[in-house]
Amino acid sequence: MKRIIPLLIGISALSLTASASTVSWGVDNDFNMVLHDAQGALLRIGSYLRIGTFSLSDIQIQALAEPTPSNIASLDAAFTPFGSTVARIGGDFTDGGGVSAVSSQTLGSSNALIGAQIYIWAFKSTNDTSAALSLSTAFQQAIFYRNKAVDADWQFPGDLSPAPTIDAGDLRTAGGALASGGVILAGSFVPNSVAGAAYNTQATSAIQLVAAVPEPTSVFLIAAGAAGLMMRRRRQS
Repeated sequence: MKRIIPLLIGISALSLTASASTVSWGVDNDFNMVLHDAQGALLRIGSYLRIGTFSLSDIQIQALAEPTPSNIASLDAAFTPFGSTVARIGGDFTDGGGVSAVSSQTLGSSNALIGAQIYIWAFKSTNDTSAALSLSTAFQQAIFYRNKAVDADWQFPGDLSPAPTIDAGDLRTAGGALASGGVILAGSFVPNSVAGAAYNTQATSAIQLVAAVPEPTSVFLIAAGAAGLMMRRRRQS
């Protein structure tokens, strides 16, 4: 009998180490919330989303909401990803605007992610061939969450805790308004969106990404080029 006890302890230890924190997450699991790009179209298939937590305050994240390369780099430096942190728009769905994903990670009992607020970070980029390139070429973004004090599923669980299921639809009430505890730090909330209605016959709202504002020099060059083209056409006529 004495020989069996260490064996049972060993089996228990293996089962504990094999456990992992798991979060099922997405955008339109409930078919009432989608992602728009800054132009109001459904976020295209292949665009990336990340799940994790930030070491910045809401005010600090909002200050970096415009997706310039330096702001994206600052946000990334303060972002702790959770497990398989990235997913791509489309997934099990045939349309843009939504995704369903599962992230898992084995966390020690002292891991700082346990109990941390869950954030979802979405991008529109010029290159979606990899997560790294998507991040480095992002020119639109959205960052949002539902306060874990309002919805306890929006915090990372311990390895032996039940796996929560979260969805961007948690940020929307049945009537289409922004739900209590819903926070959009980069981007905006669009109730009963036109593109969302086309996507789904039910009432659908959207989280719309925010775009980088062109630098004044770029705007000047574009305007100068347009003016030059107009003058050339006048001369030819």
